[in-house]
Amino acid sequence: MRLRQPYIDLIGIWKGFGYPDRRNFQWDSKARIRIWNGNNCHFVVFSDLDEPDSGTSITNSSENLATFIRRDFHLDGTILWFEHYPRHNTPECIRQANHWQEEVSLVSYTWDGQKYLSPRWVYIKREAAETMIDASLEMEGYRSLSSHYFSCPVLI
Repeated sequence: MRLRQPYIDLIGIWKGFGYPDRRNFQWDSKARIRIWNGNNCHFVVFSDLDEPDSGTSITNSSENLATFIRRDFHLDGTILWFEHYPRHNTPECIRQANHWQEEVSLVSYTWDGQKYLSPRWVYIKREAAETMIDASLEMEGYRSLSSHYFSCPVLI
């Protein structure tokens, strides 16, 4: 059993991209954000909440989320970024019908000195991510977490 806890564990809320039929209308989007300290690096996991109305996906907001997190939590040095789609709230029959399963990706970006650009994803097994971080990616308790609002959307 993994006992290592993140030093930041919250629900991040940001303005997503909005509805395609409403130009300039942005909606609140949210995901679980966890950050762990490692040996000379930070591990950051964006976890989809797997709930209706959680806004723009973590994949479509990836570089903005990474930029917000680096800025708001004053991260520097090496950062390993992960996207996590747990599928924990999706009924088994729907997961099977759509061939959905839990997904974890290691994400890399280009840093231009102000923001992250050009995300690249490599799918990895959940167990590999948990070994790298030395922590569990389970989603229990996320509904009781505090929220953090990211401001000033980064336009890409």
